[in-house]
Amino acid sequence: MTGFPEPRMGLYDAVMWKHVAARRLCLQRCVRCSTYRYPPGPCCANCLSPDSEWQPVGGAGVIASWTIFHRQFFEAYPAPHNCIAVLLSEGVHMVSTLEGPHPEGDWIGRAVQLHYRTFDDAKVLPVFRLAGGDGDGDGA
Repeated sequence: MTGFPEPRMGLYDAVMWKHVAARRLCLQRCVRCSTYRYPPGPCCANCLSPDSEWQPVGGAGVIASWTIFHRQFFEAYPAPHNCIAVLLSEGVHMVSTLEGPHPEGDWIGRAVQLHYRTFDDAKVLPVFRLAGGDGDGDGA
């Protein structure tokens, strides 16, 4: 499947997307106070230190919010399409897609695990599946 635009690269994004392309999510972590930050940036929001290192993260989290889009924005994601905000166990929120089976009722608080979706044009995106689920597609 194609049709997903290139990620917008800010000053601090290229390293993260390089890791995603290798199917490994790494986030900045403050050297001083160990706080993770996402999206990547110039300094720690907790202690304002500019010193950080890129650390791999486990990809486990819970759904903090969700919505269903009934309008198509990208060819790769026809409507209806879901969008979730995941609170990773490292303490940061990441917006992505829930693939595979959807939960019944309210999705908030449901455990999810990071996976990777590879498109026909070789783009790789981080996506999530319900923890313990057997959904189709690429694994982590």
